[in-house]
Amino acid sequence: MNSSTTKPTTITVPVSSASPEATPAKERRPRKRHPCRPAERPDTPLMLPTIQAAAKLSKTPEALRALLGRYQVKGRDGNVTSPIGPGILGFKIGGLWYVQFDVAR
Repeated sequence: MNSSTTKPTTITVPVSSASPEATPAKERRPRKRHPCRPAERPDTPLMLPTIQAAAKLSKTPEALRALLGRYQVKGRDGNVTSPIGPGILGFKIGGLWYVQFDVAR
């Protein structure tokens, strides 16, 4: 047997001087504003409940519900809509009707 002893080789790994806790956090860019934010739209909300829409259309809520029911159409995806006039569209969500007005109105 060979009586010579071999030294194990050591590998040195360079260590960075800054620890992860000492590095500053990345600054986040502010979010880009969406061009059609609801807050910047006209005063009319996206969808009105039947009572408020009836007041805007000068109808009684019962007459508006009858009109929505008369023109209701069930789509392929199961949504029930009711186009009741130019720029006026009714949506049935659950058992309640909501009316969406065109922004130009």
